[in-house]
Amino acid sequence: EAATNGDSINSIKEYTTAVASYIGKCIDDVTVSKTITTRSNQKPWITAKLRAILKSRDSCLNDYRLFAYRPNRSTDDAITTTLYLALTQLDNKDSYVRMLFIDFSSAFNTIIPQHLIEKLSLLGLNTSLCNWILDFLTGRPQSVRIGNSISSTTTLSTGAPQGCVLSPLLFTLLNHDCAAMHSLKHIIKFANDTTVVGLISKNDESANREEVQQLTAWCKDNNLSLNVDKTKEMVVDFRRAQSGHSTLFIDGSSVEIIKSTKFLG
Repeated sequence: EAATNGDSINSIKEYTTAVASYIGKCIDDVTVSKTITTRSNQKPWITAKLRAILKSRDSCLNDYRLFAYRPNRSTDDAITTTLYLALTQLDNKDSYVRMLFIDFSSAFNTIIPQHLIEKLSLLGLNTSLCNWILDFLTGRPQSVRIGNSISSTTTLSTGAPQGCVLSPLLFTLLNHDCAAMHSLKHIIKFANDTTVVGLISKNDESANREEVQQLTAWCKDNNLSLNVDKTKEMVVDFRRAQSGHSTLFIDGSSVEIIKSTKFLG
């Protein structure tokens, strides 16, 4: 009522303080802090403490091939693990390695918030926190500024904001269930960088191709688009007698085989 009538600045401040206190009380069960920062659109802003909660949930996954946003892990660890898998396989007789470097088309922009929230809920995140994230990702006003010109505003309810520090973490949580089916196939993940390492023996590539098909199906189920033109494959084969390597196809499009690439650079 005080805010509606606008009788005095003091009454408005009292009203604002009361509302902020109520919000703080509601979130007391999921964060050690009772302070919440809001932006001009009045949406709850996820603080560093809440990001820490998300990170701790991610750590509970215990996926040793997931390297982004994990304690004591970095791109160096991802590269070292990939090299170890490849070199160990190459030491075996009649063996070689096929490495598929996946490129997603606008990975962050294709996230379906409701689908992400379902996964976060299955991971055990508190309902209130899930609702905050859903509110943060939906109904976002966005415009483009070029110089002094600003476009009209449009409202987005898909994807995660580009440049937001939380977006890579949310994508990592989204693809936590993207895992290899076969013991000799490994999926190395660092945020939206994904590499399939196929360890092949005696020219039997059936499991490797099945793995790629499974990954393609997973992408469709999670509204992620594989950019086949930018997806590349490297075949590492030091055998003296090579029978040639057939081209890999994804959704009817061939994947280019390259000699070298910049991995997690």
